[in-house]
Amino acid sequence: MITFVLPAGAPEPPMGAVQVDGAFRVETFSLQEDLYRLLGWAHDAGVDFRELESGPTRLDDVFRAITGG
Repeated sequence: MITFVLPAGAPEPPMGAVQVDGAFRVETFSLQEDLYRLLGWAHDAGVDFRELESGPTRLDDVFRAITGG
């Protein structure tokens, strides 16, 4: 899972990022490869991430996905 916030006016991020509560989320099975790709996109687009986090999906994320909350 990769989550981040973009500044206002930033272009749409690649990789099918989904916006949830003001932050973007990318669910991935290739964390290192996708994070590298995302950072390259940000560099090329001149975008600074805020609140960038990455790591495995947490159990509470799974419960939220199942319950829709």
